[in-house]
Amino acid sequence: AQSVYYYNSFGYGHGIPTLYNWRCIGNESSLNDCLKSTSSCYYSYRSVYRISGVSCKGSIVPGNCSTGSMRLVGPNGPNKVEGRVEYCSNGVWGTVSRYGFDVRDAHVVCRRLGHQTPRALIIWNAYFGQGSGPVVFYYLGCTGSEDRLEHCTYSSSPYYLSHATDVGVKCSERVLTDCINGSVRLVNGTTPDEGRVEVCINGEWGAVCGRYWDRSETKVVCKQLGYSQDAVEGSVFRYSKFGDGDYQQILWNIQCTGSETSLTSCSNYHNDNCYYGRTVGIKCYNTTNCTHGEIKLYGGQSNAEGDLLICFNGVWIFVCDWWSILPNVVCRQLGYQDNNWASYSYNSLFGSNNNVAPMVVVRFSCSGNENSLDYCSNNTYNYHCDTAFGFICSSVVNCSNGTIRLTDGGGDNEGRVEICTDGIWMTIDARYYWNYNNAKVVCRQLGYYDTWSVAITDTNWSGKNERVGYRYVCTGTENKLSSCSKYSPSSYANYWFNQKRGGVDCQYNDTGSTEIYC
Repeated sequence: AQSVYYYNSFGYGHGIPTLYNWRCIGNESSLNDCLKSTSSCYYSYRSVYRISGVSCKGSIVPGNCSTGSMRLVGPNGPNKVEGRVEYCSNGVWGTVSRYGFDVRDAHVVCRRLGHQTPRALIIWNAYFGQGSGPVVFYYLGCTGSEDRLEHCTYSSSPYYLSHATDVGVKCSERVLTDCINGSVRLVNGTTPDEGRVEVCINGEWGAVCGRYWDRSETKVVCKQLGYSQDAVEGSVFRYSKFGDGDYQQILWNIQCTGSETSLTSCSNYHNDNCYYGRTVGIKCYNTTNCTHGEIKLYGGQSNAEGDLLICFNGVWIFVCDWWSILPNVVCRQLGYQDNNWASYSYNSLFGSNNNVAPMVVVRFSCSGNENSLDYCSNNTYNYHCDTAFGFICSSVVNCSNGTIRLTDGGGDNEGRVEICTDGIWMTIDARYYWNYNNAKVVCRQLGYYDTWSVAITDTNWSGKNERVGYRYVCTGTENKLSSCSKYSPSSYANYWFNQKRGGVDCQYNDTGSTEIYC
Protein backbone atom coordinates (compact mmCIF):
# COMPACT_ATOMS: atom_id res chain seq x y z
CA ALA A 1 0.00 0.00 0.00
CA GLN A 2 1.09 3.60 -0.41
CA SER A 3 0.05 7.14 0.42
CA VAL A 4 0.58 10.28 -1.64
CA TYR A 5 1.66 13.61 -0.14
CA TYR A 6 1.55 17.06 -1.71
CA TYR A 7 2.76 20.57 -0.85
CA ASN A 8 6.23 19.85 0.54
CA SER A 9 5.20 17.36 3.24
CA PHE A 10 8.80 16.14 3.39
CA GLY A 11 10.46 19.51 2.84
CA TYR A 12 11.51 21.51 -0.20
CA GLY A 13 14.47 19.40 -1.21
CA HIS A 14 17.29 20.88 -3.22
CA GLY A 15 17.32 22.71 -6.52
CA ILE A 16 14.49 23.63 -8.85
CA PRO A 17 11.98 20.95 -9.99
CA THR A 18 12.67 19.98 -13.60
CA LEU A 19 9.76 17.61 -14.29
CA TYR A 20 6.01 17.93 -13.76
CA ASN A 21 2.65 16.67 -15.09
CA TRP A 22 3.47 13.01 -14.43
CA ARG A 23 1.03 10.62 -16.10
CA CYS A 24 1.45 6.99 -15.06
CA ILE A 25 -1.12 4.20 -15.39
CA GLY A 26 0.40 2.19 -12.53
CA ASN A 27 1.95 -0.82 -14.27
CA GLU A 28 5.20 0.89 -15.28
CA SER A 29 8.38 -0.54 -13.75
CA SER A 30 10.05 2.89 -13.52
CA LEU A 31 9.00 6.53 -13.34
CA ASN A 32 11.05 7.06 -16.47
CA ASP A 33 8.47 4.93 -18.30
CA CYS A 34 5.67 7.40 -17.47
CA LEU A 35 4.71 10.40 -19.57
CA LYS A 36 5.90 13.70 -18.14
CA SER A 37 6.69 17.30 -19.05
CA THR A 38 9.83 19.35 -18.53
CA SER A 39 9.57 22.57 -16.58
CA SER A 40 9.56 26.03 -18.03
CA CYS A 41 10.90 28.90 -15.93
CA TYR A 42 7.37 29.83 -14.91
CA TYR A 43 6.50 26.33 -13.74
CA SER A 44 9.84 25.88 -11.99
CA TYR A 45 9.27 28.99 -9.89
CA ARG A 46 5.69 28.13 -9.04
CA SER A 47 6.22 24.40 -8.47
CA VAL A 48 8.93 24.85 -5.84
CA TYR A 49 6.04 25.10 -3.39
CA ARG A 50 4.40 21.85 -4.64
CA ILE A 51 7.00 19.15 -4.11
CA SER A 52 5.42 15.65 -4.11
CA GLY A 53 6.21 12.71 -1.87
CA VAL A 54 5.04 9.16 -1.20
CA SER A 55 4.99 6.77 1.71
CA CYS A 56 5.28 3.05 0.86
CA LYS A 57 4.12 0.38 3.31
CA GLY A 58 4.82 -3.33 3.53
CA SER A 59 7.92 -5.35 2.75
CA ILE A 60 9.93 -5.14 -0.46
CA VAL A 61 8.86 -7.92 -2.83
CA PRO A 62 11.81 -9.59 -4.58
CA GLY A 63 11.59 -10.04 -8.34
CA ASN A 64 10.02 -13.30 -9.48
CA CYS A 65 12.04 -13.58 -12.69
CA SER A 66 15.41 -12.65 -14.13
CA THR A 67 15.51 -9.62 -16.39
CA GLY A 68 15.73 -10.73 -20.02
CA SER A 69 13.94 -14.05 -19.48
CA MET A 70 11.15 -14.96 -21.89
CA ARG A 71 8.21 -17.34 -21.89
CA LEU A 72 4.93 -18.10 -23.65
CA VAL A 73 1.83 -18.30 -21.46
CA GLY A 74 -0.78 -20.54 -23.06
CA PRO A 75 -4.04 -22.15 -21.92
CA ASN A 76 -2.09 -24.58 -19.70
CA GLY A 77 0.40 -22.08 -18.33
CA PRO A 78 3.99 -21.13 -19.26
CA ASN A 79 5.59 -23.12 -22.09
CA LYS A 80 7.86 -22.75 -25.10
CA VAL A 81 5.41 -23.60 -27.89
CA GLU A 82 2.39 -21.28 -27.85
CA GLY A 83 0.93 -18.49 -25.80
CA ARG A 84 1.11 -14.85 -24.85
CA VAL A 85 4.65 -13.47 -25.23
CA GLU A 86 6.03 -12.40 -21.84
CA TYR A 87 9.37 -10.76 -21.07
CA CYS A 88 10.94 -10.20 -17.63
CA SER A 89 11.84 -6.57 -16.89
CA ASN A 90 13.26 -5.60 -13.48
CA GLY A 91 12.01 -8.81 -11.91
CA VAL A 92 8.44 -8.45 -13.22
CA TRP A 93 6.83 -10.34 -16.07
CA GLY A 94 5.49 -7.98 -18.74
CA THR A 95 4.03 -8.35 -22.22
CA VAL A 96 4.68 -7.30 -25.82
CA SER A 97 2.31 -5.12 -27.85
CA ARG A 98 1.03 -6.41 -31.17
CA TYR A 99 1.67 -2.95 -32.72
CA GLY A 100 4.58 -3.33 -35.14
CA PHE A 101 5.02 -7.00 -34.24
CA ASP A 102 5.66 -9.13 -37.32
CA VAL A 103 7.12 -12.48 -38.33
CA ARG A 104 10.71 -11.25 -37.88
CA ASP A 105 10.02 -10.38 -34.26
CA ALA A 106 8.27 -13.73 -33.80
CA HIS A 107 11.32 -15.58 -35.12
CA VAL A 108 13.49 -13.91 -32.47
CA VAL A 109 11.00 -14.96 -29.78
CA CYS A 110 10.93 -18.58 -30.96
CA ARG A 111 14.70 -18.77 -31.34
CA ARG A 112 15.14 -17.38 -27.81
CA LEU A 113 12.91 -20.21 -26.58
CA GLY A 114 15.09 -22.88 -28.18
CA HIS A 115 13.64 -23.36 -31.66
CA GLN A 116 16.68 -23.56 -33.92
CA THR A 117 14.98 -23.09 -37.32
CA PRO A 118 11.72 -21.50 -36.25
CA ARG A 119 8.46 -20.92 -37.97
CA ALA A 120 5.94 -18.80 -36.15
CA LEU A 121 2.25 -17.97 -36.27
CA ILE A 122 1.37 -14.56 -34.83
CA ILE A 123 -1.90 -14.16 -32.93
CA TRP A 124 -3.05 -10.65 -32.07
CA ASN A 125 -5.18 -8.92 -29.48
CA ALA A 126 -4.81 -11.00 -26.32
CA TYR A 127 -5.95 -14.27 -27.88
CA PHE A 128 -4.29 -16.09 -24.95
CA GLY A 129 -5.71 -13.67 -22.40
CA GLN A 130 -4.47 -10.33 -21.10
CA GLY A 131 -1.25 -10.26 -19.13
CA SER A 132 -0.24 -8.06 -16.21
CA GLY A 133 2.71 -5.88 -15.39
CA PRO A 134 4.20 -3.46 -17.91
CA VAL A 135 3.83 -3.63 -21.68
CA VAL A 136 7.58 -3.82 -22.17
CA PHE A 137 7.95 -3.62 -25.96
CA TYR A 138 5.98 -1.40 -28.31
CA TYR A 139 6.67 -1.27 -32.06
CA LEU A 140 9.44 -3.84 -32.05
CA GLY A 141 11.72 -3.62 -35.05
CA CYS A 142 13.71 -6.85 -35.24
CA THR A 143 15.49 -7.88 -38.41
CA GLY A 144 15.00 -11.54 -37.49
CA SER A 145 18.67 -12.30 -36.86
CA GLU A 146 18.80 -11.07 -33.23
CA ASP A 147 18.98 -13.58 -30.40
CA ARG A 148 17.19 -11.40 -27.82
CA LEU A 149 14.30 -8.91 -28.05
CA GLU A 150 16.22 -6.22 -26.17
CA HIS A 151 18.71 -6.17 -29.05
CA CYS A 152 15.96 -5.02 -31.43
CA THR A 153 14.80 -1.46 -31.82
CA TYR A 154 11.58 -0.60 -29.99
CA SER A 155 9.62 2.25 -28.44
CA SER A 156 8.40 2.79 -24.90
CA SER A 157 4.73 1.99 -24.46
CA PRO A 158 2.37 4.99 -24.25
CA TYR A 159 0.53 5.42 -20.97
CA TYR A 160 -2.86 4.60 -22.53
CA LEU A 161 -1.78 1.25 -24.02
CA SER A 162 -3.76 -1.63 -22.50
CA HIS A 163 -3.12 -5.36 -22.32
CA ALA A 164 -5.85 -5.86 -24.91
CA THR A 165 -3.03 -5.51 -27.47
CA ASP A 166 -0.88 -8.31 -25.99
CA VAL A 167 0.57 -10.44 -28.77
CA GLY A 168 0.84 -14.23 -28.85
CA VAL A 169 2.81 -16.65 -31.02
CA LYS A 170 2.89 -20.33 -31.90
CA CYS A 171 6.41 -21.67 -32.47
CA SER A 172 7.43 -24.75 -34.44
CA GLU A 173 10.42 -26.02 -36.38
CA ARG A 174 10.70 -25.33 -40.07
CA VAL A 175 9.91 -28.40 -42.20
CA LEU A 176 11.30 -28.47 -45.73
CA THR A 177 9.54 -30.51 -48.42
CA ASP A 178 10.17 -31.34 -52.06
CA CYS A 179 7.34 -29.07 -53.24
CA ILE A 180 7.96 -27.13 -56.44
CA ASN A 181 8.70 -23.47 -55.83
CA GLY A 182 5.64 -21.35 -56.67
CA SER A 183 3.16 -24.24 -56.77
CA VAL A 184 -0.20 -23.77 -55.02
CA ARG A 185 -2.70 -26.03 -53.30
CA LEU A 186 -6.06 -25.80 -51.51
CA VAL A 187 -6.13 -27.19 -47.97
CA ASN A 188 -8.82 -28.09 -45.44
CA GLY A 189 -11.82 -27.81 -47.76
CA THR A 190 -14.67 -30.32 -47.89
CA THR A 191 -14.22 -30.76 -51.66
CA PRO A 192 -11.10 -30.60 -53.86
CA ASP A 193 -12.18 -27.30 -55.43
CA GLU A 194 -12.07 -25.29 -52.20
CA GLY A 195 -9.79 -24.62 -49.25
CA ARG A 196 -7.11 -22.48 -47.69
CA VAL A 197 -4.67 -21.16 -50.31
CA GLU A 198 -1.13 -22.38 -49.68
CA VAL A 199 1.93 -21.67 -51.81
CA CYS A 200 5.36 -23.32 -51.89
CA ILE A 201 8.25 -20.91 -51.27
CA ASN A 202 11.80 -22.29 -50.98
CA GLY A 203 10.60 -25.76 -50.04
CA GLU A 204 7.99 -24.63 -47.50
CA TRP A 205 4.21 -24.59 -47.72
CA GLY A 206 2.66 -21.45 -46.27
CA ALA A 207 -0.69 -19.69 -46.19
CA VAL A 208 -1.52 -16.37 -47.83
CA CYS A 209 -2.82 -13.17 -46.27
CA GLY A 210 -6.37 -12.25 -47.30
CA ARG A 211 -5.78 -8.51 -47.18
CA TYR A 212 -6.55 -6.97 -50.62
CA TRP A 213 -7.34 -10.43 -52.06
CA ASP A 214 -10.14 -10.28 -54.62
CA ARG A 215 -11.39 -11.76 -57.89
CA SER A 216 -8.12 -11.30 -59.83
CA GLU A 217 -6.00 -13.28 -57.37
CA THR A 218 -8.64 -16.02 -57.20
CA LYS A 219 -8.66 -16.40 -60.98
CA VAL A 220 -4.86 -16.77 -61.04
CA VAL A 221 -4.89 -19.56 -58.43
CA CYS A 222 -7.78 -21.41 -60.11
CA LYS A 223 -6.03 -21.23 -63.48
CA GLN A 224 -2.82 -22.47 -61.87
CA LEU A 225 -4.79 -25.43 -60.48
CA GLY A 226 -5.99 -26.37 -63.97
CA TYR A 227 -9.37 -24.69 -64.31
CA SER A 228 -10.45 -23.15 -67.61
CA GLN A 229 -8.13 -20.36 -68.72
CA ASP A 230 -10.82 -18.22 -70.34
CA ALA A 231 -13.88 -18.75 -68.15
CA VAL A 232 -12.48 -19.29 -64.68
CA GLU A 233 -14.29 -17.75 -61.71
CA GLY A 234 -14.01 -18.36 -58.00
CA SER A 235 -15.37 -17.37 -54.60
CA VAL A 236 -13.27 -15.55 -52.01
CA PHE A 237 -13.20 -16.23 -48.27
CA ARG A 238 -10.93 -13.69 -46.61
CA TYR A 239 -11.29 -14.51 -42.94
CA SER A 240 -9.86 -17.99 -42.31
CA LYS A 241 -12.96 -19.97 -43.29
CA PHE A 242 -10.65 -22.95 -43.85
CA GLY A 243 -8.43 -22.27 -40.84
CA ASP A 244 -5.11 -20.50 -40.47
CA GLY A 245 -2.81 -23.49 -40.59
CA ASP A 246 0.14 -23.94 -38.29
CA TYR A 247 2.43 -21.28 -39.69
CA GLN A 248 2.47 -17.57 -40.38
CA GLN A 249 1.36 -16.43 -43.84
CA ILE A 250 4.17 -16.75 -46.36
CA LEU A 251 2.82 -14.15 -48.83
CA TRP A 252 1.19 -10.84 -47.94
CA ASN A 253 -0.89 -8.29 -49.80
CA ILE A 254 -0.90 -10.08 -53.15
CA GLN A 255 -2.01 -7.92 -56.08
CA CYS A 256 -2.63 -9.61 -59.44
CA THR A 257 -4.07 -8.35 -62.70
CA GLY A 258 -5.68 -11.73 -63.42
CA SER A 259 -3.53 -12.47 -66.47
CA GLU A 260 -0.62 -14.02 -64.55
CA THR A 261 0.09 -17.74 -64.85
CA SER A 262 1.20 -18.18 -61.22
CA LEU A 263 0.57 -16.48 -57.90
CA THR A 264 4.26 -15.77 -57.34
CA SER A 265 4.27 -13.70 -60.54
CA CYS A 266 1.96 -11.18 -58.87
CA SER A 267 3.29 -8.26 -56.86
CA ASN A 268 3.31 -8.57 -53.09
CA TYR A 269 4.77 -6.72 -50.16
CA HIS A 270 5.15 -7.34 -46.47
CA ASN A 271 2.80 -5.62 -44.05
CA ASP A 272 2.37 -6.31 -40.35
CA ASN A 273 -1.39 -5.68 -40.51
CA CYS A 274 -2.10 -9.26 -41.58
CA TYR A 275 -2.53 -11.70 -38.76
CA TYR A 276 -4.30 -14.75 -37.36
CA GLY A 277 -7.87 -14.84 -38.68
CA ARG A 278 -7.11 -13.24 -42.06
CA THR A 279 -5.89 -16.25 -44.00
CA VAL A 280 -7.50 -16.42 -47.43
CA GLY A 281 -9.44 -19.34 -48.87
CA ILE A 282 -11.13 -19.77 -52.23
CA LYS A 283 -13.49 -22.01 -54.17
CA CYS A 284 -12.98 -22.58 -57.91
CA TYR A 285 -15.87 -23.26 -60.31
CA ASN A 286 -15.94 -25.26 -63.51
CA THR A 287 -17.83 -24.02 -66.53
CA THR A 288 -21.37 -25.30 -67.06
CA ASN A 289 -23.64 -25.60 -70.09
CA CYS A 290 -25.42 -22.31 -69.36
CA THR A 291 -25.66 -19.67 -72.09
CA HIS A 292 -23.81 -16.40 -71.57
CA GLY A 293 -26.31 -13.75 -70.42
CA GLU A 294 -28.92 -16.26 -69.22
CA ILE A 295 -30.43 -15.35 -65.83
CA LYS A 296 -32.39 -17.06 -63.06
CA LEU A 297 -33.43 -16.29 -59.49
CA TYR A 298 -32.05 -18.28 -56.55
CA GLY A 299 -33.53 -19.10 -53.16
CA GLY A 300 -37.13 -17.93 -53.60
CA GLN A 301 -40.33 -19.88 -53.04
CA SER A 302 -41.04 -19.72 -56.77
CA ASN A 303 -39.21 -18.95 -60.01
CA ALA A 304 -40.49 -15.38 -59.74
CA GLU A 305 -38.35 -14.38 -56.76
CA GLY A 306 -34.81 -14.77 -55.50
CA ASP A 307 -31.26 -13.48 -55.70
CA LEU A 308 -30.04 -12.84 -59.23
CA LEU A 309 -27.79 -15.42 -60.93
CA ILE A 310 -26.40 -14.66 -64.38
CA CYS A 311 -24.40 -16.92 -66.67
CA PHE A 312 -21.04 -15.25 -67.25
CA ASN A 313 -18.64 -16.99 -69.65
CA GLY A 314 -20.20 -20.34 -68.82
CA VAL A 315 -20.20 -19.90 -65.03
CA TRP A 316 -23.20 -18.94 -62.90
CA ILE A 317 -22.38 -15.88 -60.77
CA PHE A 318 -24.31 -13.76 -58.29
CA VAL A 319 -24.42 -10.06 -59.15
CA CYS A 320 -23.25 -7.92 -56.27
CA ASP A 321 -25.48 -5.13 -55.02
CA TRP A 322 -23.08 -2.22 -55.49
CA TRP A 323 -25.11 -0.59 -58.26
CA SER A 324 -28.79 -0.56 -59.07
CA ILE A 325 -30.29 -2.80 -61.72
CA LEU A 326 -33.70 -1.85 -63.07
CA PRO A 327 -36.01 -4.62 -61.82
CA ASN A 328 -38.42 -4.36 -64.74
CA VAL A 329 -35.61 -5.36 -67.16
CA VAL A 330 -34.81 -8.45 -65.08
CA CYS A 331 -38.46 -9.46 -64.84
CA ARG A 332 -39.04 -8.78 -68.53
CA GLN A 333 -36.13 -11.10 -69.40
CA LEU A 334 -37.72 -13.77 -67.17
CA GLY A 335 -40.92 -13.56 -69.22
CA TYR A 336 -43.09 -11.19 -67.20
CA GLN A 337 -45.01 -8.51 -69.05
CA ASP A 338 -44.68 -4.75 -68.65
CA ASN A 339 -47.99 -4.48 -66.82
CA ASN A 340 -46.55 -6.67 -64.09
CA TRP A 341 -44.44 -5.13 -61.38
CA ALA A 342 -41.00 -5.79 -59.94
CA SER A 343 -39.07 -4.90 -56.82
CA TYR A 344 -35.53 -5.54 -55.65
CA SER A 345 -33.47 -6.11 -52.52
CA TYR A 346 -29.93 -5.79 -51.26
CA ASN A 347 -27.94 -7.99 -48.90
CA SER A 348 -28.57 -11.49 -50.27
CA LEU A 349 -31.99 -11.72 -48.66
CA PHE A 350 -32.76 -15.02 -50.40
CA GLY A 351 -29.65 -16.71 -49.06
CA SER A 352 -27.07 -16.32 -51.82
CA ASN A 353 -23.50 -16.84 -50.66
CA ASN A 354 -20.01 -17.65 -51.88
CA ASN A 355 -20.55 -21.36 -51.27
CA VAL A 356 -23.21 -21.44 -53.99
CA ALA A 357 -21.61 -19.30 -56.70
CA PRO A 358 -19.02 -16.52 -57.00
CA MET A 359 -20.05 -12.98 -56.07
CA VAL A 360 -19.02 -10.62 -58.87
CA VAL A 361 -19.36 -6.86 -59.08
CA VAL A 362 -21.09 -6.17 -62.41
CA ARG A 363 -22.31 -2.68 -63.19
CA PHE A 364 -25.24 -2.64 -65.64
CA SER A 365 -26.39 0.56 -67.30
CA CYS A 366 -29.97 0.19 -68.57
CA SER A 367 -32.51 2.69 -69.86
CA GLY A 368 -35.40 0.52 -68.63
CA ASN A 369 -36.73 -0.31 -72.08
CA GLU A 370 -34.46 -3.29 -72.73
CA ASN A 371 -35.89 -6.80 -73.08
CA SER A 372 -32.92 -8.34 -71.26
CA LEU A 373 -29.73 -7.40 -69.47
CA ASP A 374 -27.86 -8.40 -72.65
CA TYR A 375 -28.94 -5.10 -74.17
CA CYS A 376 -27.59 -3.06 -71.25
CA SER A 377 -23.97 -1.98 -71.20
CA ASN A 378 -22.00 -3.61 -68.41
CA ASN A 379 -18.59 -3.62 -66.78
CA THR A 380 -17.16 -6.20 -64.39
CA TYR A 381 -14.87 -5.27 -61.52
CA ASN A 382 -12.42 -7.22 -59.42
CA TYR A 383 -13.53 -5.82 -56.07
CA HIS A 384 -14.39 -8.23 -53.28
CA CYS A 385 -18.06 -8.36 -52.25
CA ASP A 386 -20.31 -10.54 -50.10
CA THR A 387 -23.94 -9.70 -50.92
CA ALA A 388 -26.13 -9.94 -54.02
CA PHE A 389 -29.17 -8.32 -55.60
CA GLY A 390 -32.55 -10.04 -55.30
CA PHE A 391 -35.80 -9.51 -57.20
CA ILE A 392 -39.51 -10.27 -57.03
CA CYS A 393 -41.61 -10.36 -60.19
CA SER A 394 -45.40 -10.55 -59.85
CA SER A 395 -48.42 -11.11 -62.02
CA VAL A 396 -51.09 -8.44 -62.52
CA VAL A 397 -53.67 -8.04 -59.77
CA ASN A 398 -56.95 -6.62 -60.99
CA CYS A 399 -58.23 -3.74 -58.85
CA SER A 400 -60.09 -0.49 -59.42
CA ASN A 401 -57.78 2.48 -59.92
CA GLY A 402 -57.79 4.90 -56.99
CA THR A 403 -59.12 2.35 -54.49
CA ILE A 404 -57.12 2.21 -51.26
CA ARG A 405 -56.72 -0.35 -48.48
CA LEU A 406 -54.79 -0.82 -45.22
CA THR A 407 -52.69 -3.96 -44.69
CA ASP A 408 -50.54 -5.54 -41.98
CA GLY A 409 -51.90 -3.36 -39.19
CA GLY A 410 -53.16 -4.35 -35.77
CA GLY A 411 -56.76 -3.69 -36.81
CA ASP A 412 -58.78 -2.70 -39.85
CA ASN A 413 -58.30 0.99 -38.99
CA GLU A 414 -54.49 0.97 -39.25
CA GLY A 415 -51.73 -0.35 -41.45
CA ARG A 416 -49.70 0.23 -44.56
CA VAL A 417 -51.54 2.27 -47.19
CA GLU A 418 -51.90 0.63 -50.61
CA ILE A 419 -53.49 2.29 -53.61
CA CYS A 420 -54.59 0.65 -56.85
CA THR A 421 -52.61 2.17 -59.73
CA ASP A 422 -52.94 0.84 -63.28
CA GLY A 423 -54.60 -2.30 -61.95
CA ILE A 424 -51.79 -3.02 -59.45
CA TRP A 425 -51.72 -2.58 -55.68
CA MET A 426 -48.86 -0.24 -54.80
CA THR A 427 -47.50 1.14 -51.54
CA ILE A 428 -46.75 4.81 -50.90
CA ASP A 429 -43.25 6.29 -51.01
CA ALA A 430 -43.09 8.06 -47.65
CA ARG A 431 -39.49 9.23 -47.68
CA TYR A 432 -40.79 12.77 -48.08
CA TYR A 433 -44.07 14.61 -47.42
CA TRP A 434 -45.98 11.80 -45.72
CA ASN A 435 -47.76 13.72 -42.97
CA TYR A 436 -51.00 14.51 -41.15
CA ASN A 437 -52.67 15.99 -44.24
CA ASN A 438 -52.10 12.79 -46.20
CA ALA A 439 -53.37 10.67 -43.29
CA LYS A 440 -56.56 12.77 -43.04
CA VAL A 441 -57.36 12.14 -46.69
CA VAL A 442 -56.71 8.39 -46.43
CA CYS A 443 -58.86 8.02 -43.32
CA ARG A 444 -61.61 10.16 -44.85
CA GLN A 445 -61.60 8.04 -48.03
CA LEU A 446 -61.92 4.89 -45.92
CA GLY A 447 -64.83 6.37 -43.96
CA TYR A 448 -63.03 6.95 -40.66
CA TYR A 449 -63.07 10.02 -38.43
CA ASP A 450 -60.28 12.13 -39.91
CA THR A 451 -59.55 14.67 -37.17
CA TRP A 452 -57.26 12.35 -35.20
CA SER A 453 -55.58 10.68 -38.14
CA VAL A 454 -51.94 9.73 -37.63
CA ALA A 455 -49.35 9.37 -40.41
CA ILE A 456 -46.92 6.48 -39.84
CA THR A 457 -43.83 5.07 -41.49
CA ASP A 458 -42.79 1.77 -39.96
CA THR A 459 -40.37 -1.02 -40.87
CA ASN A 460 -43.05 -3.59 -39.97
CA TRP A 461 -45.21 -2.23 -42.76
CA SER A 462 -42.55 -2.14 -45.47
CA GLY A 463 -44.54 -4.26 -47.91
CA LYS A 464 -42.17 -6.88 -49.28
CA ASN A 465 -44.57 -7.96 -52.00
CA GLU A 466 -45.91 -4.62 -53.16
CA ARG A 467 -44.29 -2.18 -55.52
CA VAL A 468 -43.82 1.40 -54.38
CA GLY A 469 -45.84 3.90 -56.34
CA TYR A 470 -45.98 7.67 -56.20
CA ARG A 471 -45.24 10.16 -53.47
CA TYR A 472 -48.47 11.96 -52.60
CA VAL A 473 -48.73 15.52 -51.29
CA CYS A 474 -52.18 16.43 -49.93
CA THR A 475 -53.62 19.67 -48.58
CA GLY A 476 -55.90 17.72 -46.24
CA THR A 477 -59.14 18.81 -47.91
CA GLU A 478 -59.26 16.14 -50.63
CA ASN A 479 -61.77 13.26 -50.41
CA LYS A 480 -59.53 10.76 -52.19
CA LEU A 481 -55.78 10.14 -52.15
CA SER A 482 -55.71 10.02 -55.94
CA SER A 483 -56.90 13.66 -55.96
CA CYS A 484 -53.71 14.80 -54.22
CA SER A 485 -50.62 15.96 -56.08
CA LYS A 486 -48.32 13.08 -56.88
CA TYR A 487 -44.65 12.77 -57.77
CA SER A 488 -42.34 10.01 -58.96
CA PRO A 489 -40.96 7.80 -56.19
CA SER A 490 -37.41 8.23 -54.93
CA SER A 491 -34.67 6.19 -56.61
CA TYR A 492 -34.52 3.67 -53.73
CA ALA A 493 -38.28 3.30 -53.33
CA ASN A 494 -38.54 -0.15 -54.89
CA TYR A 495 -35.89 -1.59 -52.60
CA TRP A 496 -38.53 -3.72 -50.89
CA PHE A 497 -37.11 -3.41 -47.40
CA ASN A 498 -37.09 0.35 -47.71
CA GLN A 499 -38.24 1.60 -44.30
CA LYS A 500 -40.21 4.54 -45.63
CA ARG A 501 -43.61 3.19 -46.70
CA GLY A 502 -46.69 5.24 -45.86
CA GLY A 503 -49.07 4.01 -43.20
CA VAL A 504 -51.91 5.50 -41.14
CA ASP A 505 -53.78 5.01 -37.90
CA CYS A 506 -57.41 6.13 -38.25
CA GLN A 507 -59.97 6.73 -35.49
CA TYR A 508 -63.35 5.07 -35.74
CA ASN A 509 -66.22 7.41 -36.60
CA ASP A 510 -68.21 8.21 -33.43
CA THR A 511 -71.49 7.89 -35.32
CA GLY A 512 -70.74 4.30 -36.17
CA SER A 513 -71.35 4.92 -39.86
CA THR A 514 -68.74 4.87 -42.59
CA GLU A 515 -68.70 6.54 -45.97
CA ILE A 516 -66.21 5.40 -48.57
CA TYR A 517 -65.10 7.60 -51.47
CA CYS A 518 -64.13 5.73 -54.62
